[in-house]
Amino acid sequence: MGTGTWWWAGAAGTAWAELLVAAVLLLRPRGRTGGTGSADAMPGVARGATPGAPPGVPADAPPGPAALALLRGGRRAAVTVALVALHQRGAVAAGRRRTIRANGGPGRTRDPVQLGVHRSLRNALPLRALALRPEARQAVDGLRAELGRARGCGAPSASPPPTRSGSP
Repeated sequence: MGTGTWWWAGAAGTAWAELLVAAVLLLRPRGRTGGTGSADAMPGVARGATPGAPPGVPADAPPGPAALALLRGGRRAAVTVALVALHQRGAVAAGRRRTIRANGGPGRTRDPVQLGVHRSLRNALPLRALALRPEARQAVDGLRAELGRARGCGAPSASPPPTRSGSP
């Protein structure tokens, strides 16, 4: 093996690390009280709002895995977490040449990000293209807006931040 072919080992390791983090976020207990997972430990998150959680989740539950992934890693991470959840349910499977394909219906999920990602999979797509599909983008943008409302900050402003004008 030549020295120019080792780059793929690093790329594969990064992809596996992302999937491992997504799986850990999905498999963590959701009904914790106290500690860092409680709503009281999250300043700025309004009581009665659980961002990123499907409807019917108790108000004091921590944010869902897709919301945490969105905050930590952006749109692509949120789509990856939704794909892991759909894969665990058997709703998606690996396709040819690093693509993901739908494998039946979305199952019993009511999570809007998972539903949007599953609707995006009419054809087998790579992860990068899937994250840019309109259905997946709208679902993740809806989650981002929900997180903004829960924090009480509303939508991000379009104006740039004020600059200092030479005063000390």
